[in-house]
Amino acid sequence: MPSCAKEIRRFAPRGGCASGDRVILVHGLLMSGHVLYPVGAHLARRGFLSVLYDYPTRRAGVDEHGAVLGAFIEREISAMEPSGGRLHFVTHSMGGLLLRSALRKLSLRARERVGRIVMIAPPNKGSDVAEAVLRRLSFAEKIVRCLPDLSSVPHSFANAFPEPDETFEIGIIAGSHDRKVAVASTRLTHERDHLTLRSSHTAILFRKQTAHQAAHFLLHGAFERHPEQGDLKP
Repeated sequence: MPSCAKEIRRFAPRGGCASGDRVILVHGLLMSGHVLYPVGAHLARRGFLSVLYDYPTRRAGVDEHGAVLGAFIEREISAMEPSGGRLHFVTHSMGGLLLRSALRKLSLRARERVGRIVMIAPPNKGSDVAEAVLRRLSFAEKIVRCLPDLSSVPHSFANAFPEPDETFEIGIIAGSHDRKVAVASTRLTHERDHLTLRSSHTAILFRKQTAHQAAHFLLHGAFERHPEQGDLKP
């Protein structure tokens, strides 16, 4: 079981949060929770208590990481018991797969408190880049244990693990210039909304539009669109 998974920062909501809702933010491969600082700070300004979750990405497979995240979620929900709030999630890249794993492991009590989910650039159908690295570097799996889980082959975790069912409200933000996860690979069968922003895989986290759209989905269950605009935004 991977160790050292922890909360690294908690943003108090600005102006109060009458509902008691909070958000856990989960980063992706070879990153730390600090990369989601801009999104977490923005969500706090919109009234959410936001928690940056951190874990050692290379040390275990996705399902092992998901079990640890699931235990963290159970503890967070127990701490929320006096309130009637819900626990939402914002993930980036592999963090979306961790959450898919964790959701399957939650108790019924915890599952009922799960709110809305925003996945940013998630490899829900795997990554061709991960598959290319595994083909070219025979030792890659020994250095990054979760790499096979991210592959785009049919039997990888990303493709073989059951998708979240229709009871979960999931919005997905993809990057049009993402060379690690293709837009088509971010899709889920039961997603509630899908938005493509003009950005790359990592830079998307630092776009103001990303944080704004994540907050909008958590608040309203859909991304913000204007009649004259398509998905892509400058």
